[in-house]
Amino acid sequence: MGTKKTYAGFSKKGYAPHNPRKHNQDALIMAEDASTATLFLAVMDGHGEVGEKVAQAFRVGLVPAVLDHPEWETSPEIAVAESISSIERILLADSSIDTSMSGTTLVSVCVRGTKLILTNVGDSRATLGRRRLRGEGGSANDGGGSLVAQALTEDHKPDIPAEKERIVRAGGRVFSIEYSDGVDGPPRVWLADKDTPGLAMSRTLGDTVAHTVGVTSDPDTYRCDLHDQETGVQGRVNNGGGGGGGGDGKDQAAAAVLILATDGLWEFISDQEAVDIAAQCSEPRQAVLALTHEATNRWMKEEQVVDDITVCVAFFKGWREEEEED
Repeated sequence: MGTKKTYAGFSKKGYAPHNPRKHNQDALIMAEDASTATLFLAVMDGHGEVGEKVAQAFRVGLVPAVLDHPEWETSPEIAVAESISSIERILLADSSIDTSMSGTTLVSVCVRGTKLILTNVGDSRATLGRRRLRGEGGSANDGGGSLVAQALTEDHKPDIPAEKERIVRAGGRVFSIEYSDGVDGPPRVWLADKDTPGLAMSRTLGDTVAHTVGVTSDPDTYRCDLHDQETGVQGRVNNGGGGGGGGDGKDQAAAAVLILATDGLWEFISDQEAVDIAAQCSEPRQAVLALTHEATNRWMKEEQVVDDITVCVAFFKGWREEEEED
């Protein structure tokens, strides 16, 4: 029996009292390709004056580009990475969109059977919650029923040693600004001689000024399989790798929930908290609304603004039914 999955997504505009007409700069992709039995999900988080236009360019163009790519069937990671690069080149050549100080993140997943192929640029994130099996530390009493969270992608932040080294080598600076309350903000990328652009990510799409000092649009690609005994990522596969392929359906996939979200969710909610919230829901639509609601409440408690929040959730076959059988 093949892996069955259900999914849903939701994008909510944030709140900024100084900008009541603000746009939702996030974007969401959910698409199925019957010819390869692939589910393709992606979220984007635009930033800067025209960040919503950058994010929308990828929302509109990415799926057609990926499906038309000659490597889509055999090497989806190559197809996605090269399609992202192609769309960015077109975007940078478009004089009607000023990408000098605007850009977007992008995290995507191709689901083929039990295999997940992920591509990431920036600090949006994909997280997997998978049933802890007894052999992985689940107790005989809980029947291995709890879902253990693991981030499947790494946020591209400028204080990561390898990222910072690349930026400094290119002539950029990385430092934090102290806020009025005395708390340091996140590490940001600055030009050598000017305190601009102050980008809080080390990889983005667009952002041509930041890209002059080592910020890059090169994606990281990851793979994992729901059948693996180890939760989460098998390894990073930069610049493509072997073909994807679907699951053979001989074994039941481990019960799992997949969450893709912009940092509007992750700012105040941990990977495990997000999985726990989703696991309490009976279907993905309920999960995305519950996660969005909780994230909004935490923003309102912690800040005077609320970031745009975009969440996509996929449930994989048997994650509730197997729990009842145990």
